[in-house]
Amino acid sequence: MPVAPQRTPLAEESAGAETALLVIDMFSTWDFPDAPALARAAMRVAPGIVAGSAAATAPGAAIAACLPPGATDYFVLKPKHSAFFATPLDLLLRHLRVRRLFISGVAGDQCVLLTAIEARIQDYDVIVPADCVGSQTVGRNAIALRHLEKAHKVATPQSRGLRLRGPEARRPAA
Repeated sequence: MPVAPQRTPLAEESAGAETALLVIDMFSTWDFPDAPALARAAMRVAPGIVAGSAAATAPGAAIAACLPPGATDYFVLKPKHSAFFATPLDLLLRHLRVRRLFISGVAGDQCVLLTAIEARIQDYDVIVPADCVGSQTVGRNAIALRHLEKAHKVATPQSRGLRLRGPEARRPAA
């Protein structure tokens, strides 16, 4: 299915090389159950996310400091597990003429997993760099990555060597 932009002007330009980096749930207060385990995972993957392209607690501030948004980055507030559910993300991506998504962030076995699956359902080419997603445990993360590979044909390579093509590529955050 071709990805066609909407008529409403949401952005001035198309995404570089029709590619966007989605950063899922890395900006947080980190004050919820399981936050310590998930924050440790987020700290491990944050440098990998930065290589590819404000919070109230110390872990949140450290994670956010690794991921400063650029002047041309977009933000989408995500009320549920998938970044597509009840958000304007698909509309924005189509307007930017994005066809390929690099999906990163936390939790790999929840929000990243569901976002990647929904992106595939909507015919985006999806890549989830294995070292750019984290879950409460390494085991849960591995199971989610295996599921994406086997059931949904989503590539899960290491981020080394992966690059958003062109300096103008956008990275909507959810």
